[in-house]
Amino acid sequence: MERSAIDALIHRVSSVSDRAARVRLLSEQRASFSEDDWAEFERELVTRAGLRDERAQHVLLALTEAEAEKRTVRRGVISTPEADWGTGRPLTLGERKTLARNSDRKLLDRALRDAHPDVISEVLRNPRVTEADVARMCASPKTRPEVLARVLASPKWAARIRVRNAVAQNPTTPPLLALSLVAMLDRSELREIAANERIAASVRARAIEILRRLPPTPEPDPTQH
Repeated sequence: MERSAIDALIHRVSSVSDRAARVRLLSEQRASFSEDDWAEFERELVTRAGLRDERAQHVLLALTEAEAEKRTVRRGVISTPEADWGTGRPLTLGERKTLARNSDRKLLDRALRDAHPDVISEVLRNPRVTEADVARMCASPKTRPEVLARVLASPKWAARIRVRNAVAQNPTTPPLLALSLVAMLDRSELREIAANERIAASVRARAIEILRRLPPTPEPDPTQH
C-alpha cells in the first residue's frame, strides 16, 4: 500500500468523531484492500501510534474494536444465554443495560462482570463507577476483548493510568489491542510491560522499541536539594 493511501485512510477515519461510525467505516474499508495491503496498513498504524501520533492512535483503537466485534459475531456472543444477575431468571439485554445505569452497588458489580459490550458501555457512563472498578474488570482474564475495546474507546477511562495498565498487563488481551495501548503508555508503564513475561512477545518487543525511541531522562542535578 502506498504511503499516500495510508495517510488518506488515517485522515479519513480519524476525522470521524463518532466512535461507532469510525468502527463501521474501517470495517467497510477493510473489504477494499488486499490481505497484504491491509497487513501493511496495520503495521504502519502501530508504528505511528508508537511515535505518539494521535490520529493513528484513534484509528488503531477503532480497528481493534472492529476486529473484536467481528469475533463477537463469529462466536455468537449476542445469542448466548442471558445472565440472570442473581435474580433467578434470565435478563434480556435491554434489562441489563437499564440496570447498569442503576446506582445500587450490587447491580454495578454484576454489570461490570457482564460479557456483553453494550452493557459495559452503559456501566462505563455510570457516575458511581470508579477507576478501581474499571481497572479490576480490565485486569480479569475473563473479560472479553470486545469489552476491553469499549473501555479503551472511552476517553474518560482510556486516560486513566490504572485502566491502561490493567489492559496492557492482562495476558489474555489480544496483541492488536495491547499494541494500540502500549503506544499510549508512559515510561514507567512501558518498563513494566517489557519486564512482564506473561505478555505476548510482540507486545513486549514494542514496549522495548518505544522505550529506546524516547529521549533519555535528564540526570538529577546533585547540587539541587
